[in-house]
Formats: sequence, C-alpha cells, structure tokens
Amino acid sequence: KIHKIMDMAISAGAPLVSLNDGAGARIQEGVSALAGYGGIFQRNTRASGVIPQISVMLGPCAGGAAYSPALTDFVFMVRETSQMFITG
Repeated sequence: KIHKIMDMAISAGAPLVSLNDGAGARIQEGVSALAGYGGIFQRNTRASGVIPQISVMLGPCAGGAAYSPALTDFVFMVRETSQMFITG
C-alpha cells in the first residue's frame, strides 16, 4: 500500500507526507520486511527533486522507520516525544 501511494504521488506530482511512529522491522518478520523498506527507500530517492517529501515524526522511530524520513526534504518532530535512531 505504501509503495502504491508513493508511486501515485510521483506520477501526479503531488507532495508526499508521511506520518511516522514505529520501532522498525522485527527480526521475526524476516527478509520480506526488509524488501518492503527497500521499496520505500527506492521511491524516496526516485521522488527526490521531483516532488516535495515531508516526514512527521510522532513518536520514537527506529531502524527502517528512521531511514526513510532521513531521505525526505523536511522532517518535523514532536518536542519531547519524537526520537530517531538507527538499529542493527
């Protein structure tokens, strides 16, 4: 669903706004979760310089949930609530 929305925004030339709050992928989800993140990152880079990309961080975001916003044009964070950190 996320991939389709991103593709539609790129095709239409519409800004892409993402609302983020999550701990990233769990090891139990396996490789399929990583492939999903890879598709999001690919679309972030394809959209770069084509449409505005805005990320709103609503809580703690780890791993893949933090990598995509790092690729966007603007990141807004809720004071004293939002966090971004890498994992691995």
